[in-house]
Amino acid sequence: MPEPDFTDALVLTGGGTGGHFFPAVALAEGARARWPGRAVAFVGARRGIEARQLPEGPWPHLLVDVEGFLGRSPLPVLRSAWKLLRAMRHLKGRFARQRPSR
Repeated sequence: MPEPDFTDALVLTGGGTGGHFFPAVALAEGARARWPGRAVAFVGARRGIEARQLPEGPWPHLLVDVEGFLGRSPLPVLRSAWKLLRAMRHLKGRFARQRPSR
């Protein structure tokens, strides 16, 4: 699936576990039913359940390289922080060009 165009889209994120991902999908389905003309897209992690579920589903999505912080020693925490900052910078630039819905 090609990378999504976020222009005027409702962008959802939620993943890592099914307890976060499946409620986000339910919100996406509800938004599609309520506003059929509104694009809905996901941003998720390359790891976790969304990396397995989104490619199989109907939702446009972008997967970024991020990982959790909890329970990690200092070096992996720094690596996680670097990945988060890099992903945020990428998304900020992308959202500046393709303005999601507010």
